Amino acid sequence: MVEQCEQADITNFNIDFLLVGVAKGGTSSIASMVEKSICLQSPKFKETGFWSSASIWYKNCPKLGWFHKKQISDWDLYRKEFSSNPKLKTFEASPDYFYHSDLVIERLKSLNQKPNIWIILRNPVRRAYSHYLHFIRDGVFDDDMNFIDAFHQDKLCENSWSLDIRGAGEYAKDLENYLTSGLNVQVDIFEELFSCDEILFARMNDFFNMEIYTGDIPLENKSGQPRSQYLMRMLTSDNKFKLLIRKFMWPRFRNWIYRKIEFINLKKVPISKEDNKKALEFYEKDIEKVSSLLGRDLKHYWR
Repeated sequence: MVEQCEQADITNFNIDFLLVGVAKGGTSSIASMVEKSICLQSPKFKETGFWSSASIWYKNCPKLGWFHKKQISDWDLYRKEFSSNPKLKTFEASPDYFYHSDLVIERLKSLNQKPNIWIILRNPVRRAYSHYLHFIRDGVFDDDMNFIDAFHQDKLCENSWSLDIRGAGEYAKDLENYLTSGLNVQVDIFEELFSCDEILFARMNDFFNMEIYTGDIPLENKSGQPRSQYLMRMLTSDNKFKLLIRKFMWPRFRNWIYRKIEFINLKKVPISKEDNKKALEFYEKDIEKVSSLLGRDLKHYWR
């Protein structure tokens, strides 16, 4: 089916759709699919952090890379991230917006913005474990650090949820903020949403009120245990090899090559039953609160 684009409001800039997370909840994959839509546009700079004032939170976090320190704080600069095409509605995906829900809601209201909000919640233990593997992959954690030690360690940066793999799985407070904000909020459960293509596509269409995508689901920002740490560091850190490749490869082809090598180099290492049980005990009360907010028992999926 060909997408039928509804005319966007051209009198003022509006952000129409925000996918706010959670982290490791499929936001990158969905954002990649949305980029192929002829009716929607995303900012040129991925995860601008504008609505959460992210540039304030991350400027003193040495463990975070350059990407997390260049967020946009100026309204005019944010608007320039999008084209002026009146046929395109605006969309941004950023898990940062879930964890700073109070700031995001306040800023949206101050600028008279009423976007549709999409929240995808994932089993908090599996989310934390994926976060842990992500940090092993990128060298934030030492290669020999085990999951439970990483789970219970103190925050690596006081203001950054992204360096707190345990705290980023506590959803109740931020979920309640959005549900009581007066905004139109859609909440999905990761384990249901990604159980089959038909469910994901149907929920995407519900959220955007149009048919968005019917192709293969891309696997973005994959977590896993590197088979070769040396190769992973070659891909994720600045070095002479990457500088040389930049001179001879187009950016899209270069990034495609990086992702292919990265995916091949990562192996899936499942969480042990013992570690899963230990981490789940930490989240029991929060899961009860989330279940109450959504009016359903999530212990069936999150165990």
